[in-house]
Amino acid sequence: MIGSLSSKKTVWGLYIEETCISAIKVSTKAKTISVEAFDTVNYSELESSPKEQADNEPKIQFQFSPKKPANATNIKDLADLADKAIAVFLSRNQINSADKMLIALPAQFVLLRFENLPAVGKKQLKNIVKYHVEKYIPIDTKEIIWDFHPINDKPVPGEKTGVGIFAIKKEDVYTVLSSLQPIKNYLTTIQIGSLSLYNFLRFNEEKNDPTMLIEVGADNTNLMIIDNEKFWMRNIPSVDTGSGLVEEIKRSINYYKSLVKEIEIKYLTVT
Repeated sequence: MIGSLSSKKTVWGLYIEETCISAIKVSTKAKTISVEAFDTVNYSELESSPKEQADNEPKIQFQFSPKKPANATNIKDLADLADKAIAVFLSRNQINSADKMLIALPAQFVLLRFENLPAVGKKQLKNIVKYHVEKYIPIDTKEIIWDFHPINDKPVPGEKTGVGIFAIKKEDVYTVLSSLQPIKNYLTTIQIGSLSLYNFLRFNEEKNDPTMLIEVGADNTNLMIIDNEKFWMRNIPSVDTGSGLVEEIKRSINYYKSLVKEIEIKYLTVT
């Protein structure tokens, strides 16, 4: 629900990526959504970029770096670089007290696993998923935050149903949160970047046919198959390029078919 016709609400979306942070400012009023600003802070420019004082007017900023990108290869590097980049972002963008912020993180820092499990009630399914988390995720459950999402919205009782299991180390969450201290008062949501794209395609593009989404990053490629409410995703290291990447995509499609039976991809989106 967007809100009353007269009120204006503003939300910032901040994608903390491997090589930069990307931000977009969106406002809603009278059921109309407007993009007011866009900004990118490349990690490779943190030492040399002058900090610009933000003014009160909405603005569009684009930055392009001729340097080789600085990559975050682990969660600590990501947090350290994001902390500096957020300081630059805040120096040239005005964040109002009523603004909200949503943060997206790269998928490779989240543990993903998809299983074919019995189609049972929610309580039983949660217990089965918990068993699989304890058995297959090589980390003590006390040290992780985990959840799951059924791939099939209407599973047939007595048959198998696909379930996505998501987990992240608590230590990694706290590490990321430490870099978000300057914006903690505006923060409402943290999610996986690929799921942000899923939400966009699912609710904004309104594609009813199966769609494959490929997000190519500096060190990793995220692949997602979206079929109405059902979805499946996988992270592929970018060392698998060219024919290797094509083979990995084929393997991913075949595995997804084993979860939800036959499927024909009608659309392909590459970001």
